[in-house]
Amino acid sequence: MVFSESIETADSEGILHSSPSMALAVDLHVGGAYHSPVDVFLEDLIAWAVRRCGIEEFVKAKEEFFQLTGKVFYDDETYHSRMHYFLEYFLFERTFNSSGRLRVGATPFEAFLESSAETVISGFTHSLFAVIRIQNQALTLKDIFSAHKYRIQKQSEELFKGISKGDIFQGFVFHLEEHSVLSRGLIFHPARAHRLLKKSIKEEKNRGFWNPNQMLAKLARQQLKLARLKHVDPKLVYMDSSG
Repeated sequence: MVFSESIETADSEGILHSSPSMALAVDLHVGGAYHSPVDVFLEDLIAWAVRRCGIEEFVKAKEEFFQLTGKVFYDDETYHSRMHYFLEYFLFERTFNSSGRLRVGATPFEAFLESSAETVISGFTHSLFAVIRIQNQALTLKDIFSAHKYRIQKQSEELFKGISKGDIFQGFVFHLEEHSVLSRGLIFHPARAHRLLKKSIKEEKNRGFWNPNQMLAKLARQQLKLARLKHVDPKLVYMDSSG
């Protein structure tokens, strides 16, 4: 879907102008046919943030994300989940140096909380998770980076389709007032690479070079590389330290 709403962009002097003709080929509707309260909140937050930072800054963020995690194309199998992952990165992790009406050093989510007391999401965890238990209405996840456990509540109309005990994936967990839910931008890693993942994390921590976001970016690149090299053993791809 193309985002073609009238968007304000900043000129060289920092003055915002409305640009109704500008369009961006990113699907900003995150909930599919059914929109949960979290989906609706995220869509509103995206539109709010883009109006304030400008379309150019949004495009810049997308290119930065591709540099970090690997560039995807519309015909890639993981395109939609990767775009959800980008939107979550844009909203919850990427800070701004100077753009539009967002405070310098703030993420869009932080800036929104400063301007409004109304929020569905109270916090988030971005990490690598292992599925340790599956129930009808919930999952139990273990954060591989911190060993913390999270109980994930199923949202209305949501299916934990394709998720099995022992799966390892990266992405965001959103914390609501009374429970936590999964984001839609998850990257699953193949079972044959799980041992290598854990070994790599342990080695990085032991060497004192531990940076969770760098590790997540490398794992995302490796998963994308494997998706395009289906004939290659996952172990060979995940053994490549460069990602």
